[in-house]
Amino acid sequence: MYAEPRILLVDDDEDFCLTTTEVLENRGFKVKTALSGSDALREIGEADYDLVITDYGMKGMDGIELIRQIRVLKPVQRIMVVSGFPTRYAQIQAFKAGALYYVSKPFELDLLISMISQTLEDNMSSCGSVLISAEELIQLFVLGQRTLVLTVSSKGKQGRIFFKNGEIIHAELGKLAGHKALSTILLMKMGVFNT
Repeated sequence: MYAEPRILLVDDDEDFCLTTTEVLENRGFKVKTALSGSDALREIGEADYDLVITDYGMKGMDGIELIRQIRVLKPVQRIMVVSGFPTRYAQIQAFKAGALYYVSKPFELDLLISMISQTLEDNMSSCGSVLISAEELIQLFVLGQRTLVLTVSSKGKQGRIFFKNGEIIHAELGKLAGHKALSTILLMKMGVFNT
């Protein structure tokens, strides 16, 4: 882990990137910017980031497609979505793709800093690999109101359960998603769980 938390900020609005970068760096974060989804994927391939913050509606590759491609490269990458044109549909799509937070522009900078800090705090208190039942582990995360991605590996299958403040917001296993994926993951008798 780096001394300063590393954030990749992805937005096709250069002014937004400059302003937000200055604020975040003044608060102790190390920020790299990418002005497109393809630039962001290149950055993610070359370096590790504690958090990716991406715009929802960019030209070319939008934020949802970027999240999907990040999930292929780095399945447990922490991701936050910001949007200048927020809708309930966009928010649902962001959470389904694997975003932990969805923030509407314009936003209060203190709110953004608070969300970033909470996400990074959860990331740094990762519990690593454990060997217990899926139900027991999920109960711990729900009761602890954790925001994280739980990766479940069993018999060559790998699934993910996404938690936000202790609530399960999405699950995926192979081509299954949502409740079907969650039900299948819960039926796994034994596995290795990573956060």
